[in-house]
Amino acid sequence: MSEERQLKRLFVQKDLARVVTQIDFSKLDNSCVLITGASGFMGIWLTELILYLVREQGLKVKLLLVATDFAFARKEAPHLYEPNDDVTVIQDDVRSLRELPTDVNWIVHAAASPDLRIHNSQPLHASRTISQGTLTILEYSSRLPMLRGLLNVSSGYVYGYHSSADPIAERDFEGFDPSSFSTAYIEAKRYAESLCAIFRNQFRLPICTVRPFSFVGPYQPIDAPWAINNFIANVVNNQPIRIQGDGTAIRSYMYGADMAWWLLNILIFGEPGSSYNLGSAQSISLVSLAEKIRLLANANVEINKGRPLLQSKKSFFVPSVDRVQGEFSLSVQFDLDEALTRSIHWYRQSYS
Repeated sequence: MSEERQLKRLFVQKDLARVVTQIDFSKLDNSCVLITGASGFMGIWLTELILYLVREQGLKVKLLLVATDFAFARKEAPHLYEPNDDVTVIQDDVRSLRELPTDVNWIVHAAASPDLRIHNSQPLHASRTISQGTLTILEYSSRLPMLRGLLNVSSGYVYGYHSSADPIAERDFEGFDPSSFSTAYIEAKRYAESLCAIFRNQFRLPICTVRPFSFVGPYQPIDAPWAINNFIANVVNNQPIRIQGDGTAIRSYMYGADMAWWLLNILIFGEPGSSYNLGSAQSISLVSLAEKIRLLANANVEINKGRPLLQSKKSFFVPSVDRVQGEFSLSVQFDLDEALTRSIHWYRQSYS
């Protein structure tokens, strides 16, 4: 392993050591975990966390990693895919899965890209991947004799478009126009949640749902189409920070290590039939985010704002995490400043 890759691996291991607390891991020990969408940001972090627990806690866990393409994951985290009897990589479309082991105990179904460029350019593909992929996994799950938990990864966007400045709780649904092709991803995620409810009631499957909001950290492509990635890319490349709109939109960002730890806790201890928000409650406007990134990066670059967006529908996207914190006693270990500082350092190592 090259020195650079070793340093990056140790960087992530240090993050995981900080979030992991002493809980009862007996439910995870001697089990088989299937992760779909395993090559994405969420899948890579979750794989890192489970293998960290295997090594540090002495757990015995078999991992089945499913994704259509592992090129990015192998490039960014090659150590996860070294020859290992306990890790099986399955490169296939989740919709095409047919023969899978019957000893699977836990499933994290995260096979859907949150990339808005794909949703807008290939809405039918995005919709089918979510709806048909979820149905395939649920049908497979209904035949598993030793299934203990299935975590369906939905989206915070299922709540609709919020203009209120109140954190979005698990029951705060608002409307949107279902006739617009731009809502294909949202509608597919809502339908996937309905499928989960059907299978939970008809087949008594132990299904929970998480609704992710926004994230930052290692293993997220720097060219991902989100403001925070664009701002970091700008400072890493010593370019002006460009904000679309006037920067008044409000967001929050959870660090990858916190995200993985929350996911694993919800998978193991979540109440079947429940839905949980996944994200940070620390809100910030995009213009303030740009200023903070510039300051933390010690970058002498300009911040250029665009024109105010007319009738902006997604001006507020921040979750309420009261339910998660109350049920699982979870907290965020990396506040926004630390999350940004570590992310900037990671990207400078990788791309500058």
